[in-house]
Amino acid sequence: MIAASILKQRGWDDFVDVIEGFAWISKTNIQRSAYVCHTTLL
Repeated sequence: MIAASILKQRGWDDFVDVIEGFAWISKTNIQRSAYVCHTTLL
C-alpha cells in the first residue's frame, strides 16, 4: 500500500495493488508478463 501511494504521487496509475499477494494473482485473469528474474535461473 505504501508503494502504491508513492507511485500515485509520482504520476503512475497503471498498476494493481494486490492485497492477497502473488498466490492470488495466479488465480486471476490479471495480465502478466513472461519476465523471469535472472536470479531464479541459477
